[in-house]
Amino acid sequence: MTAIHFTLRLRRRRDLLIARHRARRLTALLGFSSIDQARISAAVFALASAAYQATPAALRFDVNDEAITVAAMSPRRALAVPAVRQRLPVHRCLASEDVGWAMKQLVALAPFRAFEEIQRLNADVLLLSRELSPSEVRPSHAA
Repeated sequence: MTAIHFTLRLRRRRDLLIARHRARRLTALLGFSSIDQARISAAVFALASAAYQATPAALRFDVNDEAITVAAMSPRRALAVPAVRQRLPVHRCLASEDVGWAMKQLVALAPFRAFEEIQRLNADVLLLSRELSPSEVRPSHAA
């Protein structure tokens, strides 16, 4: 079985953005659509935020032939936070040669810049908001 495994410790609030960034990059490498990349990275960010409250905590990223799974872990207590799991795109099959390449791509990520990740997060929100129907959008309350 071909697999990718890595762990990201959540020590600072900045690590929450790094988790989102790594999820975004990994899903791009795995061939997910941009909408799915945004959804999965947003779910990983929410998972990281919940896990961060139980410091020390970490996220475990696992990719096998069928799915990507991100789970929260804490050595001190059990976390009641469900893992993020998404099946790989139908057209994508993780071959053994892909594992080494993907890990090199993740390690070779450009230095993380929080401002750029926040800009990307805003772009994701705009992208996802275009999918909402008018009935799903709640009107804002004017002050």
